[in-house]
Amino acid sequence: MFLYSTKSMIVFYVAVHSRSFTKAAENLFMTQPGVSIHIGQLESQLGVKLLNRKGGEFKLTKEGKALFKCAEKVHKISVEFEKLATDFRKDADIRLTIGATPTYCKWNMPKVILSFTSAYPGSQLKIQAENSDVLGKKLLSMEIDVAVAPHYKPCSQLWSVPFATEELTLLASPEHELASKELVSFQDIKNYPLALREDGSATRKIVVGYFRSIGMTPQVAVEVNNTDFIREWVFQNKGVSIVSRTAAIQDQRLKAIPINEKLYLEVHVLCLKARRYEIPINRFIRHLVN
Repeated sequence: MFLYSTKSMIVFYVAVHSRSFTKAAENLFMTQPGVSIHIGQLESQLGVKLLNRKGGEFKLTKEGKALFKCAEKVHKISVEFEKLATDFRKDADIRLTIGATPTYCKWNMPKVILSFTSAYPGSQLKIQAENSDVLGKKLLSMEIDVAVAPHYKPCSQLWSVPFATEELTLLASPEHELASKELVSFQDIKNYPLALREDGSATRKIVVGYFRSIGMTPQVAVEVNNTDFIREWVFQNKGVSIVSRTAAIQDQRLKAIPINEKLYLEVHVLCLKARRYEIPINRFIRHLVN
């Protein structure tokens, strides 16, 4: 019986090869503490120190250099095995239900779906547009397999991979008083009627939360789950809105104005932790992230 884990050998190789536990964690879809645990297990099982660590850097010991040569071979064989397994499964049917926020469904998901179905012909993908809270609930109830959404509310049952960072920006009609500004602040925005997404929207939570944190109350005039309605309402110069930059730049009729107090949506790809290694889900997430 082997005294070591093949996965730990691969983790050790990737960490040393990339010269960073953080980069290794990103490449292996793990947490940084997870990388440390695997390497610590190897050192414990072998009874030797493999790395000398100082601050954020590390150097291989004599034993570490010897093991790295073996780990390199293990990694190479693992890559060959993964390629072989992919070839075996390349004709397997992929059926997935994917959830995304309305903005991502409209502007980002079409090219994602086209890219994925080109790489895996015959895939059958269903898309659902919901706000972040609803997507989380649908993941937990297994109504959807994967979600692309701001990971606003951490959940121990969900596994997530960072996908994109979206800056929030002010959306205004060219006729609006703020349209002449190159930069606006929340102090400027608070004086005007504001259109926001409905309860459960991550954008709404971030915007309302920030107003509260600085002791201000926004003049929310419209709450709606339709970004097209918000854009039309803003175009008619009935007020302003705060949306992701992706949503803002799609309508050339409107002015997208940067906000001085930088706020961001951290968009993640999410699935149930218990399902992260299912072939269709794992394949879609890897394709999307890479």
